[in-house]
Amino acid sequence: MVILRTLHTHYIWPVLVVVAMLYGAALIIGLVQKRAYGRLPKLGGMLLLILMDLQLLAGLAVYGIQQRWNDVDILRSYEHPFQMIVAIVVFHVGYRQVNRTVDHQKKLRNALIWMGVAMIILGLGLVRIKGMMGT
Repeated sequence: MVILRTLHTHYIWPVLVVVAMLYGAALIIGLVQKRAYGRLPKLGGMLLLILMDLQLLAGLAVYGIQQRWNDVDILRSYEHPFQMIVAIVVFHVGYRQVNRTVDHQKKLRNALIWMGVAMIILGLGLVRIKGMMGT
């Protein structure tokens, strides 16, 4: 249990944040310099997708082992996992839509929009964790 929680909280999460920042920077630079959606954004998106999936699997394992649904505050115990699943689904849908787009500038713009929406949902889900932001 401790290994899964440490993996979920201290190992995957910081790498995911760094990759998301680098991916976002690559998308913005590509848009500003009017570059093609090349290898770097494509690799960054795929790596971010894999890390988000690993984070979800580790989080669901921790959630299942902790048996948080037996808690007194049922709504709050379901809220964080639900928001994380929604954010990952949004990122998957966006990633699929970006890969279907033909125009490189539209790809960069769509990737930035979908990633931004997913990261906002992730951020809102993190705020709902007990002990964060004074709640």
